[in-house]
Amino acid sequence: MILRGIKRTALLAGLGLTAACMAPLPGGENGPFAPGNTLTFFYQGVLTDPPEQAVLTACENELVARTCVRQSNGAVFPLEVTDTGAVRYGNETVQVILQLDPAGVPSGIGQQTNVETGETNGMRWVSLPS
Repeated sequence: MILRGIKRTALLAGLGLTAACMAPLPGGENGPFAPGNTLTFFYQGVLTDPPEQAVLTACENELVARTCVRQSNGAVFPLEVTDTGAVRYGNETVQVILQLDPAGVPSGIGQQTNVETGETNGMRWVSLPS
């Protein structure tokens, strides 16, 4: 009986993770997070540096079609929808959260967090077709 409960709990947890990864991105398949778009980041407090850019691509080697972000340094991360409707990507060191502006504008606010130090950096971002 206990083993059946553990199996059921593991199955439900796995389904929950799969559902979060497969949730549609804000704006739909042609929206600001569509493959082929370029994200440009304008970081708070770094007004003298040129903005950073990342390209949205279709993730490779995925069973289910997903969108990934390829940063200027070559790192590639899948995009995930958060429970608040924002989009998140990153790894165990750095996490980026992007919140879409209202009214369907392909831009928004975001935050880059260094998970190890807790340091955060606010930003504005815009997404345009490449």
